[in-house]
Amino acid sequence: MLLFGLLGFEPAEQPGGLFKLRPQLGDLQGLETNIHTARGPIHFKSQLQDGAQHFTITSPVNLKLNVIVTASASSETGPLTTGAVKDGWRELPIPTGRPTSIRISAR
Repeated sequence: MLLFGLLGFEPAEQPGGLFKLRPQLGDLQGLETNIHTARGPIHFKSQLQDGAQHFTITSPVNLKLNVIVTASASSETGPLTTGAVKDGWRELPIPTGRPTSIRISAR
């Protein structure tokens, strides 16, 4: 439930392939977990603050990870300039080896 429901985790279909997260946290107060992969853990931490989910994702080096967020999401670590918007959602590549922070309105 946690990985596939709340985090919307999609494992890579082949070695070296692309992993995806589509967090659906709603008004969950907070969550911190590691998603273990053969290339190392993906660290995910979220906190509900002022009606918005603030979450940080750290992907291991050499792991391709995209996060799918609402088009209105903003980043606390840099602009969200990549990823085409489709049906109100944006798919963003997560840089490897360093934390990426994203803010999504919970309402």
